[in-house]
Amino acid sequence: MDRLVATVERALASHRFRYADERELQAGIDQVLRGAGLAVVREASLGAAGTIDFLVGELGVEIKVRGSRAEVTRQVHRYLQHEALAGLLVVTTRAELARLPPVISGKPVFTHHLTSGAW
Repeated sequence: MDRLVATVERALASHRFRYADERELQAGIDQVLRGAGLAVVREASLGAAGTIDFLVGELGVEIKVRGSRAEVTRQVHRYLQHEALAGLLVVTTRAELARLPPVISGKPVFTHHLTSGAW
């Protein structure tokens, strides 16, 4: 899991994203992850848990530009109930959201803080 997270983070760190909203940011991240040779499923259904932005192997990747830390933590908890996920990476533009618990539901939670790039 750590190796996959490191690969995703390297791909994200190698690109400066420009976006007007979360959808544009997701599209840019999709392009970067695929360009890094990763097998990506976008808008992956997790059944009753909801739909996660990306599934990269057993790693869920959720993009967050809004929401409180409590809201995001609840969402991550819900997603990590699904057996398809071994861990989750929250990619955020907000420093507050980069401070989530490192383990939720017994599974690792990683965060990646994107620096400014919104227009």
